[in-house]
Amino acid sequence: MIQFCDDINVTVRQTITARLSNWLPADGVADVKVRALPGGAINRNYLVDVGNGYVLRLAPPARSRAQIGIDMANSAVVARIAAEAGVGPSVIGVDQETGDSLIEFLPGVLSASTIRDLDVLRRVGDTVRRLHELPVGTVRRVSAFDEFDEWFGNAVGRCAPHAEKYSALQKSLEACRTVLENVEGTCLSHRDLNPQNCIQTNDTVRLIDWDFSGVDSPYLDLAMLATYAELDDGQLDVFVRAAIPDFEAEDLARVQLMRFVHALREWAWCLSASDLLVDRTHAEAALLPTTQSGVETNFYDGYRAVNWRFAVDLSSDGRWDMWLHSASSALPAPGFR
Repeated sequence: MIQFCDDINVTVRQTITARLSNWLPADGVADVKVRALPGGAINRNYLVDVGNGYVLRLAPPARSRAQIGIDMANSAVVARIAAEAGVGPSVIGVDQETGDSLIEFLPGVLSASTIRDLDVLRRVGDTVRRLHELPVGTVRRVSAFDEFDEWFGNAVGRCAPHAEKYSALQKSLEACRTVLENVEGTCLSHRDLNPQNCIQTNDTVRLIDWDFSGVDSPYLDLAMLATYAELDDGQLDVFVRAAIPDFEAEDLARVQLMRFVHALREWAWCLSASDLLVDRTHAEAALLPTTQSGVETNFYDGYRAVNWRFAVDLSSDGRWDMWLHSASSALPAPGFR
């Protein structure tokens, strides 16, 4: 008999029972304990204890997933590629229709503070490097720029004032698009690389949550972690050099420009997706920089505001023109030199 925690309602219990019956042997379902896990803005996550630990992820409806850039068939493919390479946890089962999945539970989730340890950053960087070296196979090809165009277009259709606000940064985004889309080389990318998706067990770092994964610029993963973990210049240097063994100055300039692109991408994502996301969770506040947490009463409004301000700050940084010039060199992306 499955033992559920009291905060799991009857409907969800029925779904969990059906999924576990499909993916675990009959005797494995006989003595199972299930409790809700905090975290996750999109999926509802549950720890399944059968001696070994698993995480059951219940996905939102297909229409909602499509509106926020998630292709569950693709994420299942990438999750298995990552698992086979030792970059991610083992995948026990995936329901392609619903997007639900059962994966190996890995203890040791990192946070914005714990990931800043230089040895940890090196391990994370090495894992990202290994990810970026994996074969892409049939994995979908995506672009942060295309996602911005889609999500911002959806938002403008509902609220025209956003277009007027964006006009202040449009030239900067187009300059980044011109530079970064001309860099040779894309690779298998996580595309949601925040500290909560990095798990350190002993001295090994693996990555979880492949919902947004695809073939994209390697600089997006580096930019995302740098922003979410609030890395200072020294920490960023350690992380980037671990992820890019043949590091050049152009790489850092491209990461900084991609941080701007990522900030606007997240801003547009919040505009487009806030009404589709699950209820607030304990983990969400960790996505806000510590110096700016609590700026709004609603998390997604706050997250949107933080990303907008960060984009403005980057575009007005005194190094902006230097970054654009350096990033414009003919140096290919890592793995293509």
